[in-house]
Amino acid sequence: MNQNETKKLCATERRKVASSYGVMLFIVLALTFSWMNIWASSRNVVKEKAEQTAIAGAFAKAGTAMVVLGEKSEILYWDQNSVKLFGFTQTEVMEKGIDVVVPYGGGHNEHVKKSIEENDPRLKIITCEAVTKEGSIVPVVLRVYSPFQENKILILADEFKSDTLTKR
Repeated sequence: MNQNETKKLCATERRKVASSYGVMLFIVLALTFSWMNIWASSRNVVKEKAEQTAIAGAFAKAGTAMVVLGEKSEILYWDQNSVKLFGFTQTEVMEKGIDVVVPYGGGHNEHVKKSIEENDPRLKIITCEAVTKEGSIVPVVLRVYSPFQENKILILADEFKSDTLTKR
């Protein structure tokens, strides 16, 4: 082997080594970037969960009933304040329609169904009469948030007490 061939062989080996280092550097940078994105996303999820827990806690302390409905107005979530307001336990109402506690007739079901069908993001406030487990009629105020999550709506319900209203 002559000197020119040896130089060419060395140059080829140096390019292979340099190329390998470039590939390794690219992989390390890609992994670092991916890890940073995962960490930032995880941090955001933890922050959002803490905020949502605080909001839910505030409503729970205020006595506001929280109900989550599915696409066909079936009850997917029923909290303890719902039990206190309406008298039905979670197992008694799960997967049943909201008309168990808020019967048809007041136009409110149309608002709820329209919220689901149109995915209308505006808050709707509905005053109507609910029926408790014992059969008592309770005037309620429903705040309908749609979409709450994909194909789900959130309803916050409070007993309507005319003496608690204030005029602006």
